[in-house]
Amino acid sequence: RATEFAYDYGLDAYALTAAERWIRLEPDSRLAHGYLGRLYVRRNDLDRAFTSLDIALGPAADRMEFEYAGLAADLAEHAPASRAQQIFARFAQQSPANPAVLRAWASLAAQAGDLDTAVELARQTSALAPAWQPARIMLANLLLAAGDKSSAFEQMAFAVEANPGLEMELEFIRLLNQADETDEALERLARLDIRFPSDPDLIRVRARTYMAGGDFESAIDDYHYLLDNGFFIDESLWELGRMAFDQEDYGASAGYFQRIHTGGWQLPARLARANAYQRMGDTEAGLGTLDSYVERYPQQLIDTLGTRAQVLLDADRPEESLEAIELALEYRPWSIDFWLAKGNLLEQMEQYRKAISAFRQAYQLAPEEPLTLNALGYTLANRTRNYSEAKIYIAQALAKEPDSPA
Repeated sequence: RATEFAYDYGLDAYALTAAERWIRLEPDSRLAHGYLGRLYVRRNDLDRAFTSLDIALGPAADRMEFEYAGLAADLAEHAPASRAQQIFARFAQQSPANPAVLRAWASLAAQAGDLDTAVELARQTSALAPAWQPARIMLANLLLAAGDKSSAFEQMAFAVEANPGLEMELEFIRLLNQADETDEALERLARLDIRFPSDPDLIRVRARTYMAGGDFESAIDDYHYLLDNGFFIDESLWELGRMAFDQEDYGASAGYFQRIHTGGWQLPARLARANAYQRMGDTEAGLGTLDSYVERYPQQLIDTLGTRAQVLLDADRPEESLEAIELALEYRPWSIDFWLAKGNLLEQMEQYRKAISAFRQAYQLAPEEPLTLNALGYTLANRTRNYSEAKIYIAQALAKEPDSPA
């Protein structure tokens, strides 16, 4: 129970202590191994992570597609996708012909920026399960991301032909939006509107298409239609809030975000509302938004601390900002984002030795990540005379992301 409680509240260090004790008392518990494996991934202890996750999932022959997909999403949410990718590469060694494993691995490879691997894995998935439409849709999107627009459209056209209907047509339109083919997307939507008048899924995709094309007035009209008729309420409020924020109407933005009260949209809406208040110069209202949310949902405290730190920093209160980050690190000592945030803040406070120490901690946790390599190398080059060491890190970061302006 201690493991479950600490894990749910994001207290990773405490959760690991409890999980390791639990596994000593109950070595065969699949539930305990599930927690332990996830926590080991966050700590970048991948050998032990895979051992535990393999036990947690049970016999390979009995595993379901949703179990792999859920695990991949969970791992990538709390650790670099490149780390989760290594875990799934090992699952693929176990089950090289399992399309569910390959699809999950392809998704993680794409998130890690390894598009070549992602496209190859998606091709293998579609070859193993040619009738599995989600795999073909993924392949089309990955081909587009890799710059092969014609092949992407071919794959999506094949999917639509194999499974005609509104759902697949809308998938094609989403692909057109990503390819900046807004005019063609709107033409297809107009034809679909004749066949499926006032369909909420169609209106939802059309609103996104208008946004992609910069026609915010029409997008706002569509989202208000969905709101008035009770469809996609939280998503509509979120998109209306985002558009108002981008147009610097921070009061309206905060109002939209305030109306979101359910599901996975609730936390992002509270964080966005705090940022909107900060843009209006009302720091206390922003902090109050976070405080009232945490009072109601204390398990979300850690997830609000990054925004709290930024609000305080924007208000020129760096000492309090640093306190928020250090509290977060007490509970999540393996969070790369928090270590990088601490390093950046300390550098702004001209505490260069402490900043470099924080960046070194981030590097030790994720030596494979270009962001940590560049942060450490850049700071060493700017704030010390350790140019040779700095060049090593920056060269490694550049090799991993050769198109990064940073």
